Amino acid sequence: ATTTGSREVGGWVVRLLPCLADDTFPQAKLRPQRCNLRSLGARPSPVYNNLVRLELGGYRRALALLHHTMAKDSNGALREAVILLKVWARQRYSQQAGSVSGFQLSLVLTHLLATRAINYEMGSYHMLRVTLAFLSKGGLAKGVIRLPGMPTADADADADEDEDEDEEAKAQSAKAAAAAAATFASYFPCVLTDSDGAVNYGCGVSRGALKELAADAALSLAAL
Repeated sequence: ATTTGSREVGGWVVRLLPCLADDTFPQAKLRPQRCNLRSLGARPSPVYNNLVRLELGGYRRALALLHHTMAKDSNGALREAVILLKVWARQRYSQQAGSVSGFQLSLVLTHLLATRAINYEMGSYHMLRVTLAFLSKGGLAKGVIRLPGMPTADADADADEDEDEDEEAKAQSAKAAAAAAATFASYFPCVLTDSDGAVNYGCGVSRGALKELAADAALSLAAL
């Protein structure tokens, strides 16, 4: 129970978490190569810029993607795999700065689903093994990982109308997103971006932690 003034509130607590509106700052000024800290002179401030982007709806978009992904998990295997991975990580890295988080591992599972390395028909144990294999091979350190985007409600409404122009626009957009995501690789050892390449969810994971993660995943996979 929590005491609020003279009244006691039992069972639950409401926490208000303030965040910035998406259009608070121009997105172009928050690219990783830009400098937004006077103390750095002309040097880039990629970590600061990325943290601001996360507050500008970055976490909200990731949460929407996770909810959309979990909504398709009819047998619950994906949820069980997420729990197993989070417990596995917590047992090893709960007090270690720079290590991978359960949130980041959840996004890794989303990536593996999008690339068809795993699917909803698998059991949670199989999903866990595939994910550990991916991590043991340094999957988070090999390059830029761009997460899938959210499907739009009217994606098929005008499928036959201006199809060529639509495909060209999509190709241009995908190319721009890939280029934007690639810029993070110069500043972060772990790059796990949204579909637009606007924010890096892998921010905070160190190079040493990635090596340790790969080694621990290989040991766990061998034990399994």
